[in-house]
Amino acid sequence: MRPAAFMTGLALTLGALTSAHAQQSDAQRVDAAPAGRIEIADLAYGAYVGSTLDLAAAIWAPGTSATGSRSGIRWESSDVLTAWVTDEGTLTLFKPGRVMLTASQGALQATQTIEILPNPALKVKLSGDAQAEVRVGTPIRLNARVTGEGGQVIDDARVNFALGAGDLLRNPNAARITDDGVFTAEQPGVYTVIAEFGGVADHLTMLIGRPGVTTEPAANDVRSVTIEAGVYQAYVGTAIPLAARVMRKGEKLPMTSPRLHWESSNEDVAWVATNGVVVFTGPGRVRITASHGTRTATHFFVVNRNPAARLVMPGTAREAYVNDTVKVTTEIWARGGELVRNPRVNYGVIARSPGTQGAATVRENGFFSATRPGVYTIVAEFGGLADTRTVIVLPRAIADRKLGR
Repeated sequence: MRPAAFMTGLALTLGALTSAHAQQSDAQRVDAAPAGRIEIADLAYGAYVGSTLDLAAAIWAPGTSATGSRSGIRWESSDVLTAWVTDEGTLTLFKPGRVMLTASQGALQATQTIEILPNPALKVKLSGDAQAEVRVGTPIRLNARVTGEGGQVIDDARVNFALGAGDLLRNPNAARITDDGVFTAEQPGVYTVIAEFGGVADHLTMLIGRPGVTTEPAANDVRSVTIEAGVYQAYVGTAIPLAARVMRKGEKLPMTSPRLHWESSNEDVAWVATNGVVVFTGPGRVRITASHGTRTATHFFVVNRNPAARLVMPGTAREAYVNDTVKVTTEIWARGGELVRNPRVNYGVIARSPGTQGAATVRENGFFSATRPGVYTIVAEFGGLADTRTVIVLPRAIADRKLGR
């Protein structure tokens, strides 16, 4: 990893200066830093196509030695088709080439030219801390190893870590993962962590605690149990949330919180959590059973090897408003150009702005929404392939003003 002149977090402090500056006294900093200028930090990671990086800069106000806030800086790119940067400094790199980045505040302005390199990544391997206890509240360090041609490690890759959303993560605040891959779950559940870089990815699906377990005894007047599996196809490496419908005799509506026991007939092919989420681990045929008392229901899956050869997330808007619902479409092709039918894509959202952790999610079937303004990166992963889109979510008041409300 390249040494950074400043930390790339959204909050800038004096400690974000280069090590050379950090070793100087306060008086030396005053002499070394010209008053009334902007100083752009070097990139902390490699500038590879497909990367999303956080820019940083220091504002030296006249007569002071302290840096100003990043929030007052406006960023621009000289070529938005090569690299796009938000006002907050979230930089997305699209294709190889040179681009000039400009940071400005009022009359102050600074520029930096960067060279964007082709992305060398061929594989991402995500692994967990073998010593960690997989339970609620325990931080688990995950490691992402990015390799290129010949297995060469790309050690300056900025890996995107994201939590899988949809029905596997109904509450976006139930778990979190840091930029460097430390995962913590605050509630029981089945969690999928995605690690993405340059269009390739890996994921881990973990069971934390015992989600969906109820202490109520099974009812003895149950008429039927049925399993609802949705329309997804079963592929190795994917997970599908199942639901069981329990009907009591003489009732027209199903039980709201039935006590269920889920079971897989072959855990080499699929395992199922206590809340009905089934995770496919190998090809073959498997029977999933849901039981309530003496009543049972079964659902068979034929699990196929993952066929993905190309994945793209086309047409996703770059701007949205708070509480808008934005459709996210992901197209996946197998070798030979055949479209993969009914895949369950792993979606995750990375909050890039301060105070927006857990404020956005991608619900089942790919619907993105955010409850707070900010910059968010959507990650779509399937079969080791991935794509990303960065979205700016604007305050609702802006949309109302445009509509004359």
